[in-house]
Amino acid sequence: MEFKLPVIKIAMESLAICWFYRSVLLKVLALPVFLVIVFDFTRHNIINIDGYLSIIILNAIYFVFLSFIFINCHRLFLLGLNHVPTYGMELNSRYFKFLAWIVLIAIIFFIVWYIVLLIILNLFGFVIDYSADPEGTFIIQNINWIEIIATLLTLYFTSRMSFVFPSIAIDGNPSIKWSWKLTNNNGLRVFVLIALLPLLFTEIIEFFYRDQPSTIEIIIFHIFSYLALSIEVAFLSITFKHFID
Repeated sequence: MEFKLPVIKIAMESLAICWFYRSVLLKVLALPVFLVIVFDFTRHNIINIDGYLSIIILNAIYFVFLSFIFINCHRLFLLGLNHVPTYGMELNSRYFKFLAWIVLIAIIFFIVWYIVLLIILNLFGFVIDYSADPEGTFIIQNINWIEIIATLLTLYFTSRMSFVFPSIAIDGNPSIKWSWKLTNNNGLRVFVLIALLPLLFTEIIEFFYRDQPSTIEIIIFHIFSYLALSIEVAFLSITFKHFID
């Protein structure tokens, strides 16, 4: 019989484990979250971002800090309290391996996204009468929706690759092929748990963000954002646990 992920059960278990470890999360995430908040404030208020290269460099630094949060959450949810550092930051081979995989998956994401976008645009080319719309007005007016569709389709593929991250966090030696095979017959369920639900959490948090917020509001917003991030990581950890148990 084919194994089917229990989506609702995993979602509830993810929320429950975050609540159970709520005080621990505040402790082990305190320093890395503080550094991320300081970095966010610096890049938005002090550093003058100019050009794609600067944006890439700044986002790379951003994920250097975020990796500590990801690893700590995975280890806490999968191995328990005794397997996370006291102050939430520990430089070792595990960390650099995790960071390298983030870069690899990010590169794969953008390549796949671009290919999917081109395929969608070419499909539109078969159904749109360009003699009546020679300037491609329809595509221009709907490019945001087209990009969203391309992003969701790409997330389906990359969500199935994402189990390399909890595996590395607990000192495994995964591969993309291994992660893909692990999710056989559960691709759509994985997509819901690893992509759609985190996107929903992100949208809920961003709903409360207003234009020109005060410094205190920005800090509070960031704190809740990274607490929500720990829940999103829990979805991946608990889904991974269901696969390997």
